[in-house]
Amino acid sequence: MTFQDSIAQLTNGDGSISAPLLAHLSGLEADELDAFREAWSAAPTEVRRKTVGMLVEIAEDNVELDFSAVLRHALEDEEEDIRAKAVGGLWECEERTLIIPLMDLLANDPSETVRAAAAQGLGRFAMLAEVGNLLERDTARVADALLSTIDNDEETLDVRRRAIEAVSPMNVPRIAEIVEEAYESDDDDVRTSALYAMGRTCDPKWLPILLKELDNADPQFRYEALGALGELGEEEAVVYIIAAITDSDSEVQAAAVQALGSIGGAMAKRALGQAAKHPDGNIAELAQAALEGIATDEDPLR
Repeated sequence: MTFQDSIAQLTNGDGSISAPLLAHLSGLEADELDAFREAWSAAPTEVRRKTVGMLVEIAEDNVELDFSAVLRHALEDEEEDIRAKAVGGLWECEERTLIIPLMDLLANDPSETVRAAAAQGLGRFAMLAEVGNLLERDTARVADALLSTIDNDEETLDVRRRAIEAVSPMNVPRIAEIVEEAYESDDDDVRTSALYAMGRTCDPKWLPILLKELDNADPQFRYEALGALGELGEEEAVVYIIAAITDSDSEVQAAAVQALGSIGGAMAKRALGQAAKHPDGNIAELAQAALEGIATDEDPLR
């Protein structure tokens, strides 16, 4: 099987796509990328759609494969779901040259789904900026693009809330105001985005709100609050998180276990030890993985 075989299946018309053949689309050289673009333009829509989906799945299973060149070309596809899937597939790409294409999609793509995905994609670069791994001019570009989206009253709520989530880690004076306003929204999706953003700010000022939301009747609010508490890493929250392991919602239970793993400490480890015996195999497995993660953090050389 060769690279030529891999692009031939794009245009064969029968819709059959082989994962082993698609692996040859990893790390394309300039001449190979030209050949791929030509084949892509001739490929039927369903083949392009299936190819992007499979590339994302393959990359998740094998991090050594690099389909970024292919997925970046797919950002220009005429089908909105293909563009959105391509944005999601580039989640590991930290090349600064991706910032401008994402900004362009966020500002100009006709699809709400694609614009929302682009906002989430820029969120990765917001995190890089927060840890000092992004140039100042790129940091300013990312912040300006996300803030402009948030301030755009003509943009949809879904895109604006994704922009709020994305910009929240950045050291921008307006962040607290933006998150507070989102939390006071009448829209539940915007409010849960605010909880998610609170965690990404890493600011303990949000702790009282997040603890209060653990009693919300809506499991989605409890779920997001637990995730945010894990991000904040405040040990005083551990006792409240432990109680959520017995929540009526299985996803909330899982979020509680993962939050304990993120925070660590003696009390969290004891609770995780008990959760590792949970009758739900998924919860038990998550608890064991959390314990192993804490052990690695405490002794990286073990």
